[in-house]
Amino acid sequence: MINAAKEAGKLSKNLQKNRNKMEVKFKGPADLLCYADEQTEDCIKEFLFNAYPNFSYCGEEKGEIIGSNKNYLWLVDPIDGTTNFLSGLEYTITIALRYNNNTISGVVYNPIADEMFTVTKGGGAFLNNKRIKVSKTNDHRRYLIGTGIPTKNIKYSEKAYIRLENIRENIAGIRITGSAAYSLALVACGKLDGYFEGTVGLLDTAAGVLLVQEAGGIVSDFWGQGKEYFEKNVTYVSGNKSAHLYIVEKINNT
Repeated sequence: MINAAKEAGKLSKNLQKNRNKMEVKFKGPADLLCYADEQTEDCIKEFLFNAYPNFSYCGEEKGEIIGSNKNYLWLVDPIDGTTNFLSGLEYTITIALRYNNNTISGVVYNPIADEMFTVTKGGGAFLNNKRIKVSKTNDHRRYLIGTGIPTKNIKYSEKAYIRLENIRENIAGIRITGSAAYSLALVACGKLDGYFEGTVGLLDTAAGVLLVQEAGGIVSDFWGQGKEYFEKNVTYVSGNKSAHLYIVEKINNT
């Protein structure tokens, strides 16, 4: 998995040099697709199937492939942050392995910064082989919280700016990375105290969610409910214990 992410990182960095010449397709509002997405996913898929030919697979661009071993499933987003990629900004490659619908390992790789976040269920979370933990900040006036801004007419967008204002009111600041996977990874390593966003897919979040949990953080949906809810209603709140509680309370007072 790590080697697949590294090779995909090399490929995508080279492709990014020619980003201004790429044809861009629009899958939906603020949902872009380019040649690099497909090429990077092909690279990852080849690595994974060479190592585990019987596992099932689901990718952002290539869709689902049912393997003979249905218990194991790869989840791949080859470029989480395509808009960032096309603008010459940082993006991430995220790969997760699921067993019976539970994430058991994953990577989130930022090729530009050469940050390799790795995680195994029960084995801890790491950044470039060093153990990471969520922040210990418990004073809301010092919270730095990540989010994403949804486009109109998608689920949970109606009160997005009201939620944002309620959360922003008494904290140090808000940050938007342009990548859900990277935002979760930054929570896991303590650079963000929390992160919230609605309408984010499992391919983007599976590895990042496990990173936060293994780093000692909490992940829920907007209403404080666990995995069986946030994977279905695709709303996410993550953070250290106090930041998570702060965000959930502010959202539910919207």
